[in-house]
Amino acid sequence: QLTVTGHRSPTLAVSCNDRTLSINDCTYTLPENVRLAEMVISLPTTAGEAVTARLRLEGGIPAAGDGAAPVLDLLAKPNIFKRNGHKFAPPEVEIGLTYTIICSRCNTSVGRLKIERLLASPSSSWRQQTSNWYCCVNKLQEPPPLCLRQTDFLYGGDAGVCIVHAAALDERLTETASTTDRTMKTLKCPNCSAALGRSDAECVELWQHAVMLETEGKTKCLPLCPSIRSAWDNFVGIIRAQTGDLAHLLPRLTFVCDEEEEDLERRQLEVWVMDKNLECLLASAATDNKLVSRQGMKILYNVSHNQPPVVPVAVPDTSHNCDKANGWKAILEKKNEEKICVPGDMLIEVIDKLSCLNDKLPVGLRLANGRHVAVI
Repeated sequence: QLTVTGHRSPTLAVSCNDRTLSINDCTYTLPENVRLAEMVISLPTTAGEAVTARLRLEGGIPAAGDGAAPVLDLLAKPNIFKRNGHKFAPPEVEIGLTYTIICSRCNTSVGRLKIERLLASPSSSWRQQTSNWYCCVNKLQEPPPLCLRQTDFLYGGDAGVCIVHAAALDERLTETASTTDRTMKTLKCPNCSAALGRSDAECVELWQHAVMLETEGKTKCLPLCPSIRSAWDNFVGIIRAQTGDLAHLLPRLTFVCDEEEEDLERRQLEVWVMDKNLECLLASAATDNKLVSRQGMKILYNVSHNQPPVVPVAVPDTSHNCDKANGWKAILEKKNEEKICVPGDMLIEVIDKLSCLNDKLPVGLRLANGRHVAVI
């Protein structure tokens, strides 16, 4: 499927042959593993709207009909539930050095940490799962403490946070009650009021995009995760980490605001992952008109301001020829989602970004089953 955005011509002349794709006066080179059949088409356009068309692949099994050109490659052993294997990378720190923790927005110092142990963080649901750690004889009544050392740094959790000991943070940080977990406190920068993380009596969860580690002498600033530079990066990383190993259809995540603000407290973002391993070929001036492969995800999303009532809906029984529309509706409304608490400024940035991505799609592809579509 070819999608063209940002065009200004009344028509688009598209021609392709093998690994060469031409759109009006621009010529693009495809990767080695993508070869197109020879064809020339003219696409009418509408000002400001994206245009989409389907191109025929060269090679593969033939389509229906005598003499039809081959259109599809057939895998000998399809991998239906492919795992993306996404893991947050550790920060590029040196063991034994002392770092200043600074706010990414205003560079205000909010703590100091000497790192002597760099450890992988447990999953975000570890506290909820502790009751299943042992057999019925040794059942835990409540989650055990993490027992962090003051020089520990935990990275790579699936909730987009890194964990440090509470003693590493400055006492000047503003604390507000969490709206989703009353045992936690939301921490904000004393200078710009940006949400930095959450804390309880023993540890602090720092948002990977919200703070950085500054070396002694202020010679270098290191992100908590090398690939996370913004709230949007953190959002995409959370989705990949949360759904990477899930095999069920349309995994659903619900992002809720973790701050006591009247409007934000009611706002939530629901995300359904339709395709978590979507291969996209992108071209820009930086790639010298070569189509470069990027791994993406296709999602449905919905923004709501009120908590909907929880109505259990059964998964459709496909063996009884149930109506397809009702079947998809039941899957979308099934209450098996994971709830993830995020700061209000992150939620606002993510919703705005998703809206921009949705606007870039052709009008006919922007909605599916009453939800917005985006490729991230």
